[in-house]
Amino acid sequence: MRALYLRGLVSSLSDNISARAPESRFFWITPTGLAKYGLKEGNLVKMGTDGRIMKGAHKPSREWRLHMEILKARKDVNAVVHTHNPITIGITMVGKTFKPITAEASAMLRRVKILPFERPGSEELCKMVGKNIVGRNALILRRHGVIGVGSSLNEARAIVEAMEEDAIAQMVMRIFHKGRP
Repeated sequence: MRALYLRGLVSSLSDNISARAPESRFFWITPTGLAKYGLKEGNLVKMGTDGRIMKGAHKPSREWRLHMEILKARKDVNAVVHTHNPITIGITMVGKTFKPITAEASAMLRRVKILPFERPGSEELCKMVGKNIVGRNALILRRHGVIGVGSSLNEARAIVEAMEEDAIAQMVMRIFHKGRP
């Protein structure tokens, strides 16, 4: 979280990540209400994939259901990173699509889909994300944020970072070339 905070992809109190050991029936998720840049291991909340809080002194992120749905839908995923990438969100809010243009993003991001807006933390959002993450490693939630998944936290983090770097390149192209190539 600290690395994502320093890159400007998460804010002090929002955004969330989760991780689990392969084939585990529980996962660890960041808590709500604590500054993300200063989180310690003891601040994390342990949750069962049935939604039960197993351990932790804090409340889990209000997006815990979203993480749970992804982990249930994708047995190959062990980490979920949900950030609010400002440039990526901005591009999609003005009705633009998101098709990777840089070599790195094109290689890393498989079939990025932009989902319609649903209220953060809502059951509708969680079910929609769980259904649409199958076969993908990234989603964009219109007016809300992005999701990157992977077999490890580093892989999931790299996905959201690659999306924002590509979004910056797209923005620069649109400013100077009045559109995409």
